[in-house]
Amino acid sequence: MIAAPGGGPGFVSPTYSCFLPAVGVNASGFAQGIDSLPAEDDVVRIFAVGIPRVMLSRHPLGADGFDAAVAATDVAGRAGGYAHVFASASRSAVVETSATWRSLIKKVRAHTNHYLLSGAPNGRASKGSQSRLARAEQLLAEGPPASLEDCARLLGDHESIPQSICLHENGPAASGTVFGLACDLSNGRMIVSDGPPCEERWATFEVPGFVPELASVV
Repeated sequence: MIAAPGGGPGFVSPTYSCFLPAVGVNASGFAQGIDSLPAEDDVVRIFAVGIPRVMLSRHPLGADGFDAAVAATDVAGRAGGYAHVFASASRSAVVETSATWRSLIKKVRAHTNHYLLSGAPNGRASKGSQSRLARAEQLLAEGPPASLEDCARLLGDHESIPQSICLHENGPAASGTVFGLACDLSNGRMIVSDGPPCEERWATFEVPGFVPELASVV
C-alpha cells in the first residue's frame, strides 16, 4: 500500500487483504516493525473490552515523526499489545506493550516474539522466539548489514533451531514467513519479498516525499 493521507505524512506498507497496514516506512523519516507478543492481560483472557491491537499498530505508522510514533503506542483502553520496533537514520527504539503495560527500550539490535524487559505481564518466551533472537544477534555480531541485500540474506537465514528466521513448516497448523521487509532510512528505499525471503523474489519501493531524520535527541 502506497498511502498519501490528507491528515499526515504518507507511508508505504506491505500488507494483505482484510489487514490494516502495520509495518513499513513513513515519509517523515522512520520505519515501524511489529512483533506479536503473548500477554496475560489480553482482553481475550480477562473477558474485558478494549481497542483491537491491529488498530494500535496502524496508529503509529501514520505519525508525524519518530517521537510522535513512539507516543502513539500509548493508547488507553487497548485490548492488547505488540512490540513496536522503530528506526530512523539516526536512532532506534522498541516499545513493548500489552493491554495494561508499556515500556521503552533503546538501542535494541534485534527483537522477536517475546518480551525482553522484566516486569512485563508474561515472562515466558517460546523456544522458537528465543532461537530466532539468538541467531539474529549472532549474525549482527558477525557484522552489521551494509546494504539492503545484506538485510535480505539475514532475513532468509535457516540456521537457527528449533525455528529459523525464515520459517518453513509443514502440516495443517504450519507457520511460515510470508514476506520480508528491509528499509534504507537514509533515502526511503524499501525492498519487500513476495513470499519467503529465501526465495529472493524482492521488489523495490520508494517512499514518496521521504525526508530522512538526520539528527535527533536520543
